[in-house]
Amino acid sequence: MLGLLLYYLFVVPVGLILRLVRDPLRRRPDPSAESYWITAARS
Repeated sequence: MLGLLLYYLFVVPVGLILRLVRDPLRRRPDPSAESYWITAARS
């Protein structure tokens, strides 16, 4: 029960604040990009 309380009081707010400050997946559109396709490396 204490772990759940700590999670919602500390981890969730920190995660929400970080999402507002930065974009970890770089989802912003790039108008100069011809394509967003990323080719997979062949192994």
